Parts: sequence; C-alpha cells; structure tokens
Amino acid sequence: MSQSSCQSCSAPLDGSPNFCPECGAVIERGSARLVQTHRGLSVGGYLLGDKIGDGAVGEIYRASHETLGKQVVIKLLHPHLLGDSNTSRRFRREALAASRLNHPNVIQVLDFGQMPDGRLYLAMEYVEGVDLADMRHREGPLSTARILHILRQVCFALDEAHSHDVLHRDLKPENIMVADGRNTRDHVKVVDFGIAKVMDPSGVDSSIQTISGIICGTPEYMSPEQARGDELDLRSDLYSLGVILYQLLANKLPFEDISALGVVTKHLSETAVHPSQEDPEIPKALGDLAMRLLKKEPDSRPPHAMAVVQELDRIEQALRSLDGEHRITAREASTLSDIPVIGSGTTAP
Repeated sequence: MSQSSCQSCSAPLDGSPNFCPECGAVIERGSARLVQTHRGLSVGGYLLGDKIGDGAVGEIYRASHETLGKQVVIKLLHPHLLGDSNTSRRFRREALAASRLNHPNVIQVLDFGQMPDGRLYLAMEYVEGVDLADMRHREGPLSTARILHILRQVCFALDEAHSHDVLHRDLKPENIMVADGRNTRDHVKVVDFGIAKVMDPSGVDSSIQTISGIICGTPEYMSPEQARGDELDLRSDLYSLGVILYQLLANKLPFEDISALGVVTKHLSETAVHPSQEDPEIPKALGDLAMRLLKKEPDSRPPHAMAVVQELDRIEQALRSLDGEHRITAREASTLSDIPVIGSGTTAP
C-alpha cells in the first residue's frame, strides 16, 4: 500500500498530520507539499526504500533484494502514465538499450518487469556517489587532471554504447555519476538511457526509436542535428560531450539564453567563444578539443569516442611534461596548440 511522505525530508506520514513529525514542516493537503511514496512495497522481488528522485517518467527508489539484501535502484513508471503507450515504449527502450551494455563505466540494468497494476519497473545497480552537476556545484571548478580522468571514462562508456549501436541522446552532467571506491577516485558511471536510440547494424533506426517528429533531449547539450530532428549517429553524442568539456573548462555553458528555444537557436547558428578566452589558464589544446567537438557539421568532429580518448591522452602527456600537477601558465599552455587534433579520417584502434 502506498503512503504519503513529507516532501521536505521524505519521512513517511501516518494518517493526516498537519506537521511532519520528523522535521516539523507544514503539510498542506492537496498541494505539492504532500507527495506519495511506495516505501515498503515489494516490486519484482525488491523491497522499496527511500525515494531518491522523481522525474517526468518515473519515480526513483533505493531498494534491496528481498532475499540477498543487495542494494539496487528501482525506477517505477508513474501510475498516471499507464495508458500512455509512447511513454511505456520509451521506458521499455531504456531497458533494452541499457541491457545491451556491459562495461564498468555504464550503469548495469539488473531486471525489468511489470507490476500487477500494470506499471513498468527497471532495476539498476546502486551507485554511492554524486552526479557531475552536483559535484561541480559542491566543489567548484575541477582541476584539469580530474577533467581528463572523468572525460576519458565517459568516452569509454560512449564507445561501449556505440559499439552496440546505442546512442545516448541525452548526455549531460546529471547523467554522469561519479563515485569513490576503496581504491579508486572519481569512478564514472553513465546513466539514464531513457531516450536512447537503438539502430540495427546498417545504421537504420529500429522499431523502438523515438516517434518521428518528437525531438527529445536537453537543449543546453543538444547537437544541431538533434535540434533539427535529423537522423543521428554517434557523433551527436560527441557534440554533447563537447558541451560538457566546455562547461568543465570554462565553468559555463557554450550557449546560454533565457529560453530553451534561444539556446537551441544558438546551437544551430552561433560559434562558441574559445574556452581559453573565458579563462587564460585553460590549456589551449584542451579548449581546442572542446571546440572541435562543438563543430556544427558532424563530419568536422572526431569520428568516434576512442579518437577523443587518444586526444585526451596526448594532451595529458604534454601537460605532464610541463607540470606534474597539470596546472600550467597561459604562456606554457600556448605551446600545446601544436598538438594535432585527431581528424575525421582516423580509424578506430
């Protein structure tokens, strides 16, 4: 049985209290202050715990396997979307796309099923960490060394997806989880393949692609071809990667506007200011890579994710030769401008 919970602290509420017994927040009936939770509900052999997220498509719960006790994350389709065939199709697509992938830098899908009331659920591995957007908010600008380390892992995740003909189509900092392990720091997991597109080996969209005419994605990270509704290939994800790299370097997005339409228009028609003009301490070669990834024409971008990894490796090697901490002066950074950027004719290693 579902029960209400306090939106302020997520504590479960029994009966109809006027105040939360845990945090004292006012509970306003019939308003957004009262939210529903399914804590304690059994879903496909998993016991739901605290609600940790809520999106347009579904609720996200921390959960545990009822027999093994293994911690997982359950994404549960909103009940009001039960009759929406388009959303159900998107939810199934996420399960299919993510289940194809098996890589340390990609979130692992453990199970997919349907509850007795018809709602779909998706069970995924639980990552004890924060997303890249939250990390930036908490810690401020990241060092060049950490940017290289994180971006390299994102590229590995994209390479895994692209090798299975899966395009992410909504790559952004919120979909990049970063966690520290016992012997590792800043381990990346790319998550949320909710609007992923699966292609057959010939490059033609499968029957589970997004319905024609519907443009999905986040405007700030959307490639020009995605904004136009054109056919996409893996280089669209690389454009989104370029936006993320630019943002990490310059501490701002390449294109900003007060409206989503304004942002999309700039992605289609304007050229971003080079990151080194925003901050002269940014290594020019790394800024050059961001600008290459942000090229309007896909053919002008690196051809695949591993080509980006090769370039990141070259830049890191050059930076290390100048300064062990990867922090160099603008004058020294300018010497890196001669490092070649891998071109569109490069083949995969």
